[in-house]
Amino acid sequence: MTQGILPFKYEEEKRGVGLTALGGLPLYLDLIHAMGLRDSIEKHMKIGANKKQGFTDSEVIISLMMLNLAGGESVEDMR
Repeated sequence: MTQGILPFKYEEEKRGVGLTALGGLPLYLDLIHAMGLRDSIEKHMKIGANKKQGFTDSEVIISLMMLNLAGGESVEDMR
């Protein structure tokens, strides 16, 4: 499998069981990183610009995107 740009390697397992429906989510993280989406969010979204702790705007938005891709139905699914 072609290596992406994230700091981890994909490994193919030889067994035919144990697949998960969420196994493709890291590919979306590759895409987000390649598009520079995190930097764009930090540049254009200033919701929590002055806070010193907690999650950044990009972490919250990307987490919500991943939740949606994983089939989450509400923000409560993040708990």
